[in-house]
Amino acid sequence: MKKLIFMALIGSMYACKPKPPIDYVVLSGTIQNLPQNNTLSINALDRSFTKNIKISKDGHFIDTLRNNTKDYILYDSKHPIFLHLNKGNHVIINYDVNNVDATLNFSGNGFEISRYLKDKRDAENTLLQNKKDFYKLDEVAYKKLIKQIVSSQKNILEQAASLPKDYIENERKNIDYFYLSKLNDYERAHAFYTQKQGFKVSSGFLSELESLNYENTEDYNFSIYYKKLVNYHFGTKAMQRAQTERISNGIALVKTLETISNPELKNGLLFDYASKNLEREQDINTFYNLYMSTSTNQAHKKEIKTLFKRLKGYAPGDAAPEFTDYENYAGGTTSLSDLKGKYLYIDVWATWCGPCIRELPALQALEKKFHGKNIEFVSISIDTAKNYERWKALIKSRQLKGVQLLADNGWQSAFVKDFGIKGIPRFILLDPDGKIINANAPRPSNPGLVNLLESLNI
Repeated sequence: MKKLIFMALIGSMYACKPKPPIDYVVLSGTIQNLPQNNTLSINALDRSFTKNIKISKDGHFIDTLRNNTKDYILYDSKHPIFLHLNKGNHVIINYDVNNVDATLNFSGNGFEISRYLKDKRDAENTLLQNKKDFYKLDEVAYKKLIKQIVSSQKNILEQAASLPKDYIENERKNIDYFYLSKLNDYERAHAFYTQKQGFKVSSGFLSELESLNYENTEDYNFSIYYKKLVNYHFGTKAMQRAQTERISNGIALVKTLETISNPELKNGLLFDYASKNLEREQDINTFYNLYMSTSTNQAHKKEIKTLFKRLKGYAPGDAAPEFTDYENYAGGTTSLSDLKGKYLYIDVWATWCGPCIRELPALQALEKKFHGKNIEFVSISIDTAKNYERWKALIKSRQLKGVQLLADNGWQSAFVKDFGIKGIPRFILLDPDGKIINANAPRPSNPGLVNLLESLNI
């Protein structure tokens, strides 16, 4: 009898033992009529994470996510599906690629926020049908339309009573930050789409931004629009400092962020910039040392140290990573080994990249200047399958010369990953033996590039 009581007590102890928290997200579903050549990927909204998902011939998929990101984009090479996933969720997604708007359906555990995000974007797209026309509006009409969008989004939020209370509170602020962010975008976007160089908004247009606190860590971690406002605020200060002190924008940014009193926000901003832009720094050693002395987040510093060591592995004189059988616009395929014997100026770009497109006239002028010299101008597009025809059409319409290649797997192409490329355009200069002269060469629009090329006696 005593033995039975003892065993019962032992059993009750195990029965009462709390289960460990689930530290992953399960994502599954079915996508009907997905073309065979389309890929399926899950991407963090802030581009800190990306993963290809296997999908069966009949459109079924299931995957597990274990990182700390909550906001994602599921992408089938044509349609982006915005998701908010918390650990412990199992969200099921079903839709037909031929009619996504009408067939997209969420179910499972924790799908409610993702469905809300769809409703929110649908409302925005209904009111904002043409981006170009939107930014061409005058100030009064522009602000009126933004307020209509905000009102619509808040109505949808209030109707989504099943959402967690803390999410609703944060989302209210996020919508307000959307409004402020759109105000902040207007001057630059209006100047671009109307071709009015030097356009300035009227006095008072940005008055609602004057009292904004740019050091709110909670809002920075939740709201993509607040994060955009903060990055622009400190980025503008850094550019002004760079011009005054004649230092690089990156080094100026680190010095600017030193003044932030909130260590969590300061470290986050430093890491966000360094992790995405370290490879772009001309003086990578100075930037790295300044970063390491400024950040106090040991986990961030460890990751940047790893990235720094990898980038330093591609120093002048090192053999460049290989690329093999990239599709050539002129026909057939081309590998890096096929191009040896000449200096190579490589442009890594994409048709959707505004800064890349803006460099094209300068690149064409450069090609003309060095025509007949011992140098080949190679453009490697990281466009994916959905932009394949756009890639070919842009080359034709712009009459782009040089060697026009298409990388084999977009951002995940080995050549792109080996060079640690996280932002484009990126320019690389190689010698005739395929060895690196400069892994982060000046842009075509930089006058210093001509001097560099002429110094090689090409």
